[in-house]
Amino acid sequence: AEKREPIKEYAQNIRMILLAEKSIGDKKEETERMREFIQLKEDKLEMARRKFKKDCERLNTYLANIQEDATKEQKEANEKVKERVTKEEEKKRLQTDLITLQKNIEKKVEDLRTLRKHQEFIEKMYPKEEADILSKRKKERKERLDKRKKDVERQYQRDREKEKEKEARDKERTTPGLPDNTFVTQTGVDKSNPYSVYKSIIKSVFGKGEKELPG
Repeated sequence: AEKREPIKEYAQNIRMILLAEKSIGDKKEETERMREFIQLKEDKLEMARRKFKKDCERLNTYLANIQEDATKEQKEANEKVKERVTKEEEKKRLQTDLITLQKNIEKKVEDLRTLRKHQEFIEKMYPKEEADILSKRKKERKERLDKRKKDVERQYQRDREKEKEKEARDKERTTPGLPDNTFVTQTGVDKSNPYSVYKSIIKSVFGKGEKELPG
């Protein structure tokens, strides 16, 4: 009985040692799994951190582009407002000049009528030979004025066609900025200014004729 008891105790000790080793092995496996799990989480966290950094950079770039576009649009809007104000002021000035020009034209026409009445009166006072000479001069003067008027109209038409061609070319290569609508013709007439056009025509058609009419 005394011999059997140590054997039983020995077997019990062996069993406890095996159970302890098994428990230790289970703990090691669990620890390894936890270590792998932690490493996996750290890797995912690092990937998420990098992705977040890239997203922040893209967001900052996007916001910078929006700010740049907003600044550019604001600048263009200010330029358009300034251009509109300038055009309105120019329009008012041209309207004033046009009214003044119309009054001057009416005065010139009235003066011309008066001069023609004087001319008719003088022609009646002259002998027939002199009246024929005056009539011939009158006819020649009228032909010169008509020719001059036609030349002015043809020149104006040519300049107008050139201006249209230039505008078409400018539209094809338009870039942001203010367009230049001023076009000075070969005759020195600024067609963007109606006063200049009318003044040139009046000067060309009536400038020398008034001096040739008898007073």
